[in-house]
Amino acid sequence: VTSNRTISVSFSVITYTVTSTAGTGGTITPLGAQTVNCGDNIAFSITPDPGYVILDVLVNGSSVGPVASYTFSNVTANHTIDASFAPCTNPATANAGPDASICAGASFTLTGVIGGGATDGVWSTSGTGTFSSSTLYSGATTYTPSAGDITAGSVMLTLTSDDPDGAGGCPSVFDQMVLTINPEPVVSIGGNNFFCTGGSTVLSANVSAGGPAITWSWSIGGSPISGANSATYSASVAGDYTVTVSNSFGCSSTSSILTVSENTPPTAPTISPAGPL
Repeated sequence: VTSNRTISVSFSVITYTVTSTAGTGGTITPLGAQTVNCGDNIAFSITPDPGYVILDVLVNGSSVGPVASYTFSNVTANHTIDASFAPCTNPATANAGPDASICAGASFTLTGVIGGGATDGVWSTSGTGTFSSSTLYSGATTYTPSAGDITAGSVMLTLTSDDPDGAGGCPSVFDQMVLTINPEPVVSIGGNNFFCTGGSTVLSANVSAGGPAITWSWSIGGSPISGANSATYSASVAGDYTVTVSNSFGCSSTSSILTVSENTPPTAPTISPAGPL
């Protein structure tokens, strides 16, 4: 080198092309050839026209199923994505019913309905309870929560229709409802199980779980006692007592029997003089 010299270098971003196409009956967004910088991501959304459903989506010629969106991540090559659609003249419908609540220990009567092109369906649960008498829509009438469901406090029930036209354009559909399982009160009777003739014993309704109680109803021998509707009851009659309580969820339960007995005081002894007065 015998004189000053300069060198200039220029760079350009490596880009790739992702080309999207859509058949009759829907759109893909963005549509056409998209330029993507090396390492970038690009997302596509697929939307059927009214009366159509997504039949399939091909990515680089391979099916990824009837998906409504697809993202190319870390693009390092050219790609293609093609969406196809099919008409659906009699789509299936599914309605699992409104959200509902029951008390622990009870079964829930299913109210779901399928319709349209569907002829049957199947129930499923997020929990571990059981459907009776089967999981099929045509056979299931009730759902009974398991102990795990009761502990969790709720489950999601899903009604899924059958596929009305097989490989055609009408897919199966589903709907969900939340079943809340409220606790039942656990109640026992406290107090002495006896009283002396002419007296009484105070019985109390003790709620150890599922409370607090908001209503009480006392019974003797299986028959309700008129006016005995508080947390305590003064028992002056011997017999078999129970108390039924309910909580703010409207769930109720009845205690086990407490047998109350009447004790007769011993007769006072007669004292007579033993010698001359």
